[in-house]
Amino acid sequence: MDKQRANAIKIKINGEERKLKSVKQGKKKPDENGQDGVSLDFPVLSWDEKVMAEKEIAASGAEKEDEFSWVLPEDDGEVFQDDPKVVASKKSSSKGKVSPYFGMGRKNPLSAYPFKQYAVTIILAIVLGVSFGFVALNFISNEDLPAALQQADAETEQAASQADSKDGAAGSGEASADIQLFFAQIGKFSSEEGAETTASDLKSKGFPAIAVEEEGSYFVYGGVGNAKQETDGLSNVYKTSAIEPWSGKSAVFSIKTNEDASAIINHFKSLVTLSSSAVTGQTDRIEAESDAILTELNKLKPKDENLAAVKKGLTDVSMLLKEDVNEKTGWAAQQKLMDLLLTLK
Repeated sequence: MDKQRANAIKIKINGEERKLKSVKQGKKKPDENGQDGVSLDFPVLSWDEKVMAEKEIAASGAEKEDEFSWVLPEDDGEVFQDDPKVVASKKSSSKGKVSPYFGMGRKNPLSAYPFKQYAVTIILAIVLGVSFGFVALNFISNEDLPAALQQADAETEQAASQADSKDGAAGSGEASADIQLFFAQIGKFSSEEGAETTASDLKSKGFPAIAVEEEGSYFVYGGVGNAKQETDGLSNVYKTSAIEPWSGKSAVFSIKTNEDASAIINHFKSLVTLSSSAVTGQTDRIEAESDAILTELNKLKPKDENLAAVKKGLTDVSMLLKEDVNEKTGWAAQQKLMDLLLTLK
């Protein structure tokens, strides 16, 4: 008895002394499938072995657990229809949702009438364009257009005045003959004094010059021709003396008479061409043609004082060109011819 007590083993677990029975083979508990399970009783030799044994039992039990597949019921809104205590929200259809920013069902009232929009835009653009164009045209016409159209208006008024003068002359027995000529324009001045000073300066240098008033301005002419080609030749001669005239000036002069002045006008134009040719050095047949013109002038017996005065001046020019043909006599003939034009103004 004492010997058995001496061989007894005492183990304290959590501070309490427990008695252990002899190690016996525990019965294995069969599992649900009829297979032998893990023994519920196990020998404990030490605390570490006990912990390891429990871990092995737990691991082996986890492997044998059957997996259970959870299947969630369909959320079709019909589960809680019989239960009055549960309020099931109706499932909203994804097709009914419309973005507040990009709504497919919402129609823009303006997009329904694109043609109307374009028509209104085009009409407004046309109205604005016409309005601005009208304002710009008025602004330009008040400043620039009169300067450009001044000559045209003057010619129109001159033509009207000529028509009136012809009508008046027809009633009184008088008529007028026009002469279209080109001039080498030396300058344009706002005062008569400036024009006369320039003309006197040109004459002192041996050039012809006259000052003519037209529409409030004063022009200085330094040569006359029947066409622009003739005044171009005169301008080239001026350029050799560092004077650059404008050869495109055109003017009309009228001879008032009650007789036929066509012969006088033809002789006048012929002498203008001969004098310009003498200045430019084209002296062929000038003497012969001048002599022929002089003969024809002597045959004319005009009774009108204006025609008689013009005939006398043309006779002097013819005699001048007949005697000697050079640049100096050519300029002198040009001066006499332009002085005759001043008597017609």
